[in-house]
Amino acid sequence: MLGADGGLRWRGLLEARNQHPVVLPKAIYWINVLATDGDNRSLGIVVIAIVALTVGLVALLARSTPGIGRARRAALVLGASFLLFAPNGAWNFVKAMSGTAWLTANLLTVAAVLADHHRRRGLAAGLAVLASISYGTGLAAWPALAVAAVVRHGRHAPRRAWPIVVAGVVTLGWYAAWYRSSTFPRGPSGGRLAVVERTLAGIGSLPGDGRAAVPLGIVALGLAAAALAVGLRRGQAAACAPWVAILAYGTAAMALVATSRAESFQARYTSISALTWLGVTGLVLVAVPRPRRWAALVPAPLVVAATLATTYGPPSLDADTRRHDLLAVAMQIGVADGNRVGGGLHPFPVMTDRLRARGH
Repeated sequence: MLGADGGLRWRGLLEARNQHPVVLPKAIYWINVLATDGDNRSLGIVVIAIVALTVGLVALLARSTPGIGRARRAALVLGASFLLFAPNGAWNFVKAMSGTAWLTANLLTVAAVLADHHRRRGLAAGLAVLASISYGTGLAAWPALAVAAVVRHGRHAPRRAWPIVVAGVVTLGWYAAWYRSSTFPRGPSGGRLAVVERTLAGIGSLPGDGRAAVPLGIVALGLAAAALAVGLRRGQAAACAPWVAILAYGTAAMALVATSRAESFQARYTSISALTWLGVTGLVLVAVPRPRRWAALVPAPLVVAATLATTYGPPSLDADTRRHDLLAVAMQIGVADGNRVGGGLHPFPVMTDRLRARGH
């Protein structure tokens, strides 16, 4: 993104990073460079704000969902806060550039679901487009909105949600053409069953330590299917639709990860798993008949498990933090040459010269 003179390369905004279009995150990075010389701590504050906004959107979604009373709504919002700020997801806050990409796509997708829930289809389509150019997982916003439309409108979904259909076809078509015209490394082998297994493992990794991830993923999707069936039988399609969309986004995004990565239970994927479980929780709260005071406790076991699970959390990031601290010292005393950052793509002293051009 930075040129040899330390300035912004405008074409760099449109270049892929790790097979992802990251236009909006790169714009945020550049603003951070201008405001704080690219300080990771200030970008970390931005990431925290992005997640807080996501929780706020979940609160608005819960508030506008028929059948979710005050107690259930409070439980759902608290659950969202604990899940999205779970220790296993510390990667996205410590490595704030990564978190900016993942979590911006999440935020925009939840915003699109909320807009769609309020029948603002054009706004929902625009937000989904922005999610799609924030990170590759943002493409999962389109199947999420499609599933919500089918649940809400049945066979009339294409006509009722035509702005979303048109924007989705154009965006996915552009992405497919761009992807075919680019050279990317091949994904892991193993076939479709391996992709399904990795998807389930990614979903189930949040509330555990990875040893029972696949069974937990099956439990999550099975519970969601049962809750959706109950909700539809009780005529609550409109209430189920947004939570099905959140669930579909998380599942589809995890499937995208599983097609290109051998391990789907890494710390940077925690937010995807969290949104999947949040969709499950929302569906269960809609399905449980009122009045059932105990229903407000539905998120409690998941919240406790996710909060206590630290398999991929802060301890695993300590070594990276120390390495970056040592690299900063090496840069200051002029012995950083030979080091590489960004997955080995950016060597020193090239990066040293660019940083000095920025005034470091």
